[in-house]
Amino acid sequence: MLEPVELEMHRLQSRWTARRIAEDLLSVKVFIMFVGRSRSGHTVVSSLLNAHPNIVIGQRLRVLRYVEKGFSPHEILASALVADRRFERMGRVGSKRYDYSVPGAWQGRYLRLDVVGDADVASGPISRRPDLFERLRETIGVPVRLVHVVRNPFDNITTYSIRKKMSLDDAVEEYFRGCERTDWLAQRTSPEEWLDVHHEALLADPRATLRRLCDFVGVSAPEDYLESASGILYSRPNRSRHQRHWSPELVGVVERRMSAYGYLDGYTFEEHTGADREPTPGAGSGDGEP
Repeated sequence: MLEPVELEMHRLQSRWTARRIAEDLLSVKVFIMFVGRSRSGHTVVSSLLNAHPNIVIGQRLRVLRYVEKGFSPHEILASALVADRRFERMGRVGSKRYDYSVPGAWQGRYLRLDVVGDADVASGPISRRPDLFERLRETIGVPVRLVHVVRNPFDNITTYSIRKKMSLDDAVEEYFRGCERTDWLAQRTSPEEWLDVHHEALLADPRATLRRLCDFVGVSAPEDYLESASGILYSRPNRSRHQRHWSPELVGVVERRMSAYGYLDGYTFEEHTGADREPTPGAGSGDGEP
């Protein structure tokens, strides 16, 4: 929760930025939000989008808190740029020292402002305050698009349990509570507003996935952008499931519960893991920040 002084500082920064780039904000045609479970690769995907010359995604924005406090539509859009510039000053390095920079790309600047977004995982906040999400959709002045980043549940759960220092059993419960929240939101969203992005597919064929994302938000996918964005990714995800002991019984529980969610079809614990090289955790491996 923002303290009153911090909130007022954010409002003043956003208001000043909105006035400074008022003409640029007129070209914005889409606002992106990210949904799903944390530790799925949202920061990677949002950072790759942010490398596009016509897209700015604010890290750690949590836009619904600004909606609640009555920020104007242009102040909300500008707040994403303020958050992105803040992340730029941090060197695009997250709390676990993962580097999300795309060398030679457009992070921290833009050529034309077509798409603005919030990289923070919003499923929980939206399910708790759906009224704020509806208010955002009604007042922001552009279509809202939701990007659902999906990762192998066994890796996702393991990473979450390690980061949160909780048992695998507790992490499994938390994971499927997140699935329920995401499912609840998907049922209230039209197909053109929603895109599933599988982390493993992104690593296997980054150009194809990036083209899908660009098409989803209505921008072109220049070859130089695809080349630079693809270049920071590893060839395979980090299989963090092997960092904890999974009993056969718990594996069976997860696989049975996975069957309720179509976007988890095809994921298993013992999937083929052949790859060109073993990655260390980093921007492209899936074990960075959310």
